[in-house]
Amino acid sequence: MADTKQLTRARTIGVFDSHPDTAELLRLLFEADGFRVITVDLREVRSGHVDVADLHERFQFDVIVFDIALPYQANWQLVRDQV
Repeated sequence: MADTKQLTRARTIGVFDSHPDTAELLRLLFEADGFRVITVDLREVRSGHVDVADLHERFQFDVIVFDIALPYQANWQLVRDQV
Protein backbone atom coordinates (compact mmCIF):
# COMPACT_ATOMS: atom_id res chain seq x y z
CA MET A 1 0.00 0.00 0.00
CA ALA A 2 1.26 3.52 -0.81
CA ASP A 3 2.57 5.70 2.00
CA THR A 4 -0.15 8.37 2.42
CA LYS A 5 2.31 10.77 4.04
CA GLN A 6 4.38 10.68 0.84
CA LEU A 7 1.30 11.25 -1.31
CA THR A 8 0.15 14.34 0.60
CA ARG A 9 3.48 16.18 0.54
CA ALA A 10 3.62 18.76 -2.23
CA ARG A 11 6.56 18.22 -4.56
CA THR A 12 9.10 21.02 -4.31
CA ILE A 13 10.61 22.61 -7.40
CA GLY A 14 13.63 24.91 -7.26
CA VAL A 15 13.58 27.46 -10.08
CA PHE A 16 17.06 28.90 -10.65
CA ASP A 17 16.99 31.90 -12.96
CA SER A 18 18.66 35.29 -13.25
CA HIS A 19 15.54 36.95 -14.69
CA PRO A 20 12.85 37.66 -12.06
CA ASP A 21 10.05 37.76 -14.67
CA THR A 22 10.92 34.28 -15.93
CA ALA A 23 11.17 32.88 -12.41
CA GLU A 24 7.81 34.40 -11.52
CA LEU A 25 6.13 32.97 -14.63
CA LEU A 26 7.49 29.49 -13.89
CA ARG A 27 6.45 29.80 -10.25
CA LEU A 28 2.87 30.65 -11.24
CA LEU A 29 2.68 27.80 -13.76
CA PHE A 30 4.05 25.17 -11.38
CA GLU A 31 2.01 26.37 -8.40
CA ALA A 32 -1.16 26.15 -10.52
CA ASP A 33 -0.39 22.43 -10.85
CA GLY A 34 0.01 22.01 -7.09
CA PHE A 35 3.78 22.23 -6.74
CA ARG A 36 5.61 24.10 -3.99
CA VAL A 37 8.04 26.43 -5.77
CA ILE A 38 11.18 28.09 -4.44
CA THR A 39 12.68 30.69 -6.78
CA VAL A 40 16.39 31.38 -6.60
CA ASP A 41 18.07 34.37 -8.23
CA LEU A 42 21.20 33.06 -9.91
CA ARG A 43 22.89 36.44 -9.50
CA GLU A 44 22.76 35.80 -5.73
CA VAL A 45 24.24 32.33 -6.20
CA ARG A 46 27.06 33.64 -8.39
CA SER A 47 27.88 36.44 -5.93
CA GLY A 48 28.11 33.94 -3.08
CA HIS A 49 25.18 35.41 -1.13
CA VAL A 50 23.14 32.22 -1.58
CA ASP A 51 24.50 28.71 -0.98
CA VAL A 52 22.83 26.09 -3.17
CA ALA A 53 23.65 23.20 -0.82
CA ASP A 54 22.02 25.06 2.08
CA LEU A 55 18.91 25.69 -0.02
CA HIS A 56 18.69 22.04 -0.99
CA GLU A 57 19.08 20.93 2.62
CA ARG A 58 16.38 23.35 3.74
CA PHE A 59 13.82 22.73 0.97
CA GLN A 60 14.69 19.20 -0.29
CA PHE A 61 14.01 19.96 -3.97
CA ASP A 62 12.38 17.15 -5.94
CA VAL A 63 13.12 18.93 -9.22
CA ILE A 64 15.43 21.80 -10.16
CA VAL A 65 14.79 23.98 -13.22
CA PHE A 66 17.81 25.92 -14.45
CA ASP A 67 18.05 29.13 -16.43
CA ILE A 68 18.50 27.85 -19.98
CA ALA A 69 21.03 30.61 -20.67
CA LEU A 70 23.14 29.56 -17.70
CA PRO A 71 26.56 28.39 -18.89
CA TYR A 72 26.84 24.60 -19.16
CA GLN A 73 29.62 24.25 -16.56
CA ALA A 74 27.67 26.30 -14.01
CA ASN A 75 24.72 23.89 -14.33
CA TRP A 76 26.91 20.93 -13.50
CA GLN A 77 28.46 22.73 -10.53
CA LEU A 78 24.99 23.35 -9.11
CA VAL A 79 24.10 19.67 -9.63
CA ARG A 80 27.33 18.54 -7.95
CA ASP A 81 26.49 20.77 -4.99
CA GLN A 82 23.19 18.89 -4.63
CA VAL A 83 24.57 15.37 -4.34
